[in-house]
Amino acid sequence: MYEVNKIKHFVLINIYIYIYIHRFSPDGHLLATGGQDSLIKIWVLKSAQPHFNDFSRMTANPSKQQNEILTRRFNEFHQTILSETITSTINTKLGLNEMQAPLYHRPFCILNGHQAPVLDVAWSKSLFILSSSMDKTVRLWHLSRLECLCFFRHVDFVSAIAFHPRDDRYFVSASLDG
Repeated sequence: MYEVNKIKHFVLINIYIYIYIHRFSPDGHLLATGGQDSLIKIWVLKSAQPHFNDFSRMTANPSKQQNEILTRRFNEFHQTILSETITSTINTKLGLNEMQAPLYHRPFCILNGHQAPVLDVAWSKSLFILSSSMDKTVRLWHLSRLECLCFFRHVDFVSAIAFHPRDDRYFVSASLDG
């Protein structure tokens, strides 16, 4: 497996914003990042490509419809990546070039909804994503949809979130509101 710091630096160098949080999906094939730009970006490890032919193997709660949507979206993403010409640039800090990077050079998807920097991200076993932000909200997402499924308000920054480890229908959030 790749060193997290190399992945973090690769993402940071390629998008030129501060990343405050990065979390791997439970299966380790996807990486969610959030930070200063208020976006959640989902990155794919290059080594995970064979696993995306059938998303039902990647989730604890496979839905045929979600599986079909995600498989189609990943195939479109993969075809776009393959059709692009990438200039091989050397990153002297990391000692590797773009072609050697463990992640594809662009995110699989970008989740847009927060109005302030993202402070935390959490994955469920069913590929739901929670994000918390300085905009005082927690947002719920799923990879099969690019819009926020629902949001929860706090009276202050939401600094941490987590799904329940055995039942991902539940989550907790921590806020500066006491």
